[in-house]
Amino acid sequence: LTSDTGSSNSDGITSDATLTFSSAAGDVTRTFKVDGGAAAASYTAPTADGSHTVVVTDTDTAGNTANASLTFTLDKTIATPTVALTHDNGSSNSDGLTNDASLTTSATATDVTRTFTVDGGAASATYTAPTADGSHTVVVTDTDTAGNTANASVTFTLDTTLATPTLSLATDTGSSNSDKITSDASVAASSTAPDITRTFTV
Repeated sequence: LTSDTGSSNSDGITSDATLTFSSAAGDVTRTFKVDGGAAAASYTAPTADGSHTVVVTDTDTAGNTANASLTFTLDKTIATPTVALTHDNGSSNSDGLTNDASLTTSATATDVTRTFTVDGGAASATYTAPTADGSHTVVVTDTDTAGNTANASVTFTLDTTLATPTLSLATDTGSSNSDKITSDASVAASSTAPDITRTFTV
């Protein structure tokens, strides 16, 4: 193999079926057979994923023959991972605004290594949910044994804080303005942020 790509450079699992051959002597005719097919004067790399065997045969002018073979596994594809908020909480379950930064990801194949990158930080083998309120982007990257990579990302806004409202009598009438004995049941409440829905229970 010209390049035994991926996590090992000697396992014969690669995303590149290019081969390197010794040079042939001047009186030698060389043929190539791929997966038991017809002999050809040149090597045409297979494109289908799976195991492949290439046999190289040299024949000189005197009729002597010599051959060598190589078996390798071609792997050029990798499934794209999926990633999404586990709970898109709040008034909408699809707005990406949540108080829970937990994520749900697709399962990985046995030969895949997965990493997580949060907000452009260092890649990590595990996902550590951000805790600061604000926008966050998480990139999930899968790499298989052959070195193929695929990634997916999710961007969401984390909001885990809410100001506590204040409520008081609008007018505490009578002899004391702090005894909460009043002839006026009007109340004064703090203002609400634009994204707040307020309810009253009496």
